[in-house]
Amino acid sequence: MPLEYASFSMPPLVSLSVIDGIYVTFELSFYVSLVCCFPLFIGHLLKFLMPALHAKERMFLRFMSVCGGGLFFLGLCVGWGVALPLLFQYAQFFFPEDVMWLIDLRQYVSLFWCAGIYVGLAFELPLLVFLLSYFDLVHSSVVARCRPYVFVACFVCGMLMTPPDMFLQILFAVPMYALFELGWVLSAILRWMLVDKSLLLESND
Repeated sequence: MPLEYASFSMPPLVSLSVIDGIYVTFELSFYVSLVCCFPLFIGHLLKFLMPALHAKERMFLRFMSVCGGGLFFLGLCVGWGVALPLLFQYAQFFFPEDVMWLIDLRQYVSLFWCAGIYVGLAFELPLLVFLLSYFDLVHSSVVARCRPYVFVACFVCGMLMTPPDMFLQILFAVPMYALFELGWVLSAILRWMLVDKSLLLESND
């Protein structure tokens, strides 16, 4: 006979330790304060660096900071709103109907933040590819030859960042490779729009 909560993708939370409430409270406080204070830290870092930069360099640094922060927080939202529910929905298929499916509170909090942070870091891949292309550290011909290796590397990262399951690995690796291609396309478009990239490195006298 199926359990009442078998139709839900999120299993009931349980606590198996007396100090779980204290531990989870401090852990949540730490992660929330870290996420909330990170934009403030970046803002103070930019104010410290701006006097030593030219006007073009300041504009470029602001652009990179806004894009990097936006991509990371977008990745957090995708990890919490898409990846984590998909993980629970997929894991539910492997539980028999007569097995009570519960999850420990500390394990859930750890999984919650890992899903958000891993996906947030993966969303920084277009920015990394753009920087490598923009400063000519990686040429387009090199990328064309290395695409198979990048594809395999995405699956290796998916293997390390997800539970030991083939489908979750694919679910992580394919969007990660798509982000790589997106970063390369955006960098090519920007390189085409900017006639002289050296303007970023020239002084604004």
